[in-house]
Amino acid sequence: MAHSYNGFPVSTGEEFLAFARALAASGPGAPTPTPIDTFMASHPQTRWFLETPKPVPASFATEPYYGVNAFRFTNQDGTSRHGRYWMLPVGGVAHLNPADAAARPAGFLFDELVERLSRGPVEFRLVVQLAADGDPVHDGSLTWPMDRPQVELGTLSVTARSQTARQLSASSFSTRSGSSMASSCRAVGARPRGQGGGTRAIHPGRARHGGPATLHPASARGPRRSAPHPRWCSGAREMGGS
Repeated sequence: MAHSYNGFPVSTGEEFLAFARALAASGPGAPTPTPIDTFMASHPQTRWFLETPKPVPASFATEPYYGVNAFRFTNQDGTSRHGRYWMLPVGGVAHLNPADAAARPAGFLFDELVERLSRGPVEFRLVVQLAADGDPVHDGSLTWPMDRPQVELGTLSVTARSQTARQLSASSFSTRSGSSMASSCRAVGARPRGQGGGTRAIHPGRARHGGPATLHPASARGPRRSAPHPRWCSGAREMGGS
């Protein structure tokens, strides 16, 4: 899973259920402190998640997306390191100011994507941020410093919206709510080529949380095994944080 916030509000599935219940019980008329206030008092990462500004993107295509889980990547020399996937827009990041965002209709991001795709594919750089020794790799709520090395894996090209995305109601997602829970749905229609989405992607094989992954670039002919980059663990291909 990837969404437009670098991090996650909680560490475990049980905590996420408690978080969701606290949110649901904290609507208008809830006594103070509200259940979510009480939850945030003991979960600082949740407070950070909820209170961090989340500007509205100019487009689904101008928003970065961050993987929550860490995977263990092994190169052809047998060296392993944990990393998290990032998808960074090739055209750069662009957000709206509050006034412009408030003037847009609720479903403008969906409509804008359709128009943008009519002019050509939407492209993202697929990179992996590598963990350093001591970085937490089993807790998606704890991010790693932005200066950790990144490894470029390839380009993800989105050429069409999937049937699932077409069936989603734009009214189900508020673009002005400030909630990045809705923005988790911003990776619209990305599928491997040959599965109906017309996209090109690189997918982990045997991808398990905290487990090993072998990379398989998708193609029209089906998955083809590709050796991982041989210098992932040498730091030879490093880029600054975005």
